[in-house]
Amino acid sequence: MKKLIALIIFLVLALTSCAVFEPLESETPDEDAPKKGTMAYTAYSAPFNTEDTIDVPEELYPGDTVDVKRAVEEYYLYGFSEKDYKITFKTKYPEIVSVSEDGELTVLKASKDDEQIEIVSYKIKFTDGSEYDSGIYSWVINNTTDETRGFEYFLNDDDTVSVLKYKGESKKLTIPKYLDGYRVTGIKKTAFPHEMTEVNISSEITRISPAAFDFTKISVINVDSGNEKYSSDNGILYNKSGSKLLRFPPMRQLKEYSVPEGVREIGSHAFYECQIKRVKLPPTVSKIGSSAFASKTFRQGTHKVYDDSKEEDFLSTHSLLGEIVFSEGLEEIGRSAFKRASLESVSIPDSVKKIGESAFEFCGSLKSAALPVGLEVIEEFVFGGCPIASLRIPDSVTGIKEGSLTKAAEVRLPDKLESISTPFGKSLKGLTISKRNKRFSTRDNVLYNKNKTKLIIYPAGREEKTFTIPDTVKKFAAYAFDNVKLEALTVAGSVEKISMYSFSECTIDNLVIKDGVRKIAESAFDGCEIGGSVVIPDSVTSTEMYSFCDSSLNSFRVPKCVTELNEENFGFHNVKEIIIPPHVKTIDDNAFGVAYYDDDDGLGYGLTKPAIKGKPGTAAEDFARKNKLDFTALEE
Repeated sequence: MKKLIALIIFLVLALTSCAVFEPLESETPDEDAPKKGTMAYTAYSAPFNTEDTIDVPEELYPGDTVDVKRAVEEYYLYGFSEKDYKITFKTKYPEIVSVSEDGELTVLKASKDDEQIEIVSYKIKFTDGSEYDSGIYSWVINNTTDETRGFEYFLNDDDTVSVLKYKGESKKLTIPKYLDGYRVTGIKKTAFPHEMTEVNISSEITRISPAAFDFTKISVINVDSGNEKYSSDNGILYNKSGSKLLRFPPMRQLKEYSVPEGVREIGSHAFYECQIKRVKLPPTVSKIGSSAFASKTFRQGTHKVYDDSKEEDFLSTHSLLGEIVFSEGLEEIGRSAFKRASLESVSIPDSVKKIGESAFEFCGSLKSAALPVGLEVIEEFVFGGCPIASLRIPDSVTGIKEGSLTKAAEVRLPDKLESISTPFGKSLKGLTISKRNKRFSTRDNVLYNKNKTKLIIYPAGREEKTFTIPDTVKKFAAYAFDNVKLEALTVAGSVEKISMYSFSECTIDNLVIKDGVRKIAESAFDGCEIGGSVVIPDSVTSTEMYSFCDSSLNSFRVPKCVTELNEENFGFHNVKEIIIPPHVKTIDDNAFGVAYYDDDDGLGYGLTKPAIKGKPGTAAEDFARKNKLDFTALEE
């Protein structure tokens, strides 16, 4: 009976005491890595202390030669003798490149693929029996220049060519029908120099990149009437039937332009960085393509053209578009369609069912937006960077994705909302949602799940300076308090776990974690500036690695649950004082961040050298002495 009682007491004590520190799961080993301790592993690991990549050009041209053997040796085999290894080479593309036994690679002809190809694979065999194999990738460029006419061109699969770049001096250019005897059928992106003002397209052209005319001063685009795929009207490029507007000349400066009736689609890049202040779409337009009205840079206002020609082959402008007038009939707005436009407000018709990601991203003047009734999802970054003062999201919306409203101030969430993923930023002051919503609720502008057991979003711009987490809350969503600034925050004892990145990049002058909290997850206080001291209550049974990664705080007491401080336990990089009680038995040099080294080496302990407090003769004192940190004895 006494043994049974003793066993029960032991089990009770075990269940109520602190759990062992929970390290992160070990990273999945690289499948390509050779076995540790072998010569191959030594070679495989060495490059991380030298160069980043094997020294072979990223772009190769017909006729180029490369000593790949020397490149592999310099990258992997520094310090090895040639008798230690043997390298063999082969290529998947013998029609494009050849490689000798000595590792000399010769480019025979261009690749017609626009992507990098594995020009050569190699295997290194070592005398200890270990081996390592990999490959080298490059673009094998199919570029040829017609020296007479100044065109750089690309050979297509059908033995026609596409214009890559015009290098001549003419500002008014007619695309020739032939280059070096090849029929010219295509025009690639950014094919023209920025000084170009007029382009005449021949009857042979069948492929034009949407970005062919970007960053130019072109104000007129003409098409030969015999062309079977393209047409032009008043210097504007269309498909042959006129149903798709393909490119409005970027430097045609107008106060207002009305797209003609009958146009059904605005093509990708159609108005990219165009110098028009107002565009009106007819009801026949059902689709706006990607980057159709976008810009590379955003400039406040719509009063002038910004022209920066400092770089030889680049013209940086910005879109002057200040107003877009939509019509009922529009169904889809493509990805990045109005990115960095100078719009101040938009009213999107209810006929629109889809708005692509980043559609209005970085429109720095956009202060108001009306969304269509019937829209179901707000995609990633749709209004990211737009300073929208107040937004009512239609009740048809069921999902709001990451970064979609990073500068919105006041947002009314929809009745049918089912999912929301960190869409807001520092500007958010308030959130409201109808009581009819079945999944979410709000109280004092803070978003919770329906029964308030999970705090999902605390608005970073909320005016109140103190906050006590309600006793109903048991957990947080990741980034729930992202970038929040508070004078005082109290974490209720009802919280079971402080989740990953819950308090990322916060500033909290006074943080109180009440008794009852059981776990602190990895990176929970990542980059958080905390004033005063942090005392973790004895109720906490585990803290995961990097729980206070890159945090800045005055004083931290190691919790009771931690008896061994392993590498990067808490991830501190700027803490002034660490209190280590005697229950901590072993401490790794990197337990709190980067281990301290002599100042002569130009290195320190993170951003500051923390002072250590502990009992004399314990691991705390040993750690301080070993790492040359100030040690102060704890008072009894």
